[in-house]
Amino acid sequence: MVTGIIFGISPSATEEYKLSDGTNTTDQITTYSGGGLQVGFHGALGLSYTVTNMLSIFGEITTTLQNWVPAEGLVTTYNVNGVDQLNQLPTYQKQTNYVSSGSFNNTYKPGSPDQEPQIHLPFSSVGITIGVIINFTGGGSSK
Repeated sequence: MVTGIIFGISPSATEEYKLSDGTNTTDQITTYSGGGLQVGFHGALGLSYTVTNMLSIFGEITTTLQNWVPAEGLVTTYNVNGVDQLNQLPTYQKQTNYVSSGSFNNTYKPGSPDQEPQIHLPFSSVGITIGVIINFTGGGSSK
C-alpha cells in the first residue's frame, strides 16, 4: 500500500472556443487560467504473486484525488470574424480574479478585473496496473 500528498507546481490551463451565432459571425476566444493551489492525495493498493524465482506477476489499483483552485483567468485572444477585438474589451471582461469570499453583485469598476467566487476544477483519476516482474538475478543463493 502506498499513500501520499500531491502538490501542483505552477498549474495552468488554456481553453479555446469557437462560437457562431448561426449567421456569418464567428467568435474565437482563448482563455488562460493560472496560479492558485493544487493539492491532493494519492493512494495505491496492490498484490504480487511469485510464479518462479525469476518471475512474478502483480496488480495494483491507484487513485489520485486532487482539485485545482485557479487564482486568475485571462482572455488572451478575442477575434470576431478573424479580426482582433481584444483591445475593445474592458478589463473586467478580459481579466478575472477568483476570490474565496466577498460580494459578487455584478458591479464592475472601470479598469479593474472582475471578482468571481473561486472555482474548483477536478484533477482526480482511478487506474489499474497489471504487470510482470522479472528478477534477472534468479533469486539463487550466493556462496
